[in-house]
Amino acid sequence: MRRRDWESQKKEITLGYMLSRNEISLKELFPDYYSELEQKYLESSSYEEFSNTLKTLAKNIDTEIKQIKEEPLSNKVNTFAGEGTYLPNYAKNILYKICELNVLHLTERRKPIGEEEAQRILSLKVKRGGEKDLSNIKETVVSLYQQKKI
Repeated sequence: MRRRDWESQKKEITLGYMLSRNEISLKELFPDYYSELEQKYLESSSYEEFSNTLKTLAKNIDTEIKQIKEEPLSNKVNTFAGEGTYLPNYAKNILYKICELNVLHLTERRKPIGEEEAQRILSLKVKRGGEKDLSNIKETVVSLYQQKKI
């Protein structure tokens, strides 16, 4: 981002626009921090001041996270060693491993109906006795559609 007159930039560009990425709204994810951040954004007199404010806020959030991690759980957890108020390391390790997994999204690839298939269906309609075969195909397709299989 090019630095130009900070005050005129704040009038042109909202904080939400500056912080938006991948259509994820920071305002929706962290409403408490967003309002504080927006206030600091509007109050800052330079980009450097705003940048320092962001760093300070990040350190404060980091401190909060550390404090929360050190607090015992409010509900007891059943572990191999019995009940406990802390999550055991083996459970944390399993969770970290799960977080590292890449999810593979498979999509079904169907070849679109081509000219040959369309011609075959049309010939069933025109051929003697083809009406019965065509109605069987129609019934199959309708039943599959109703069962949400296609």
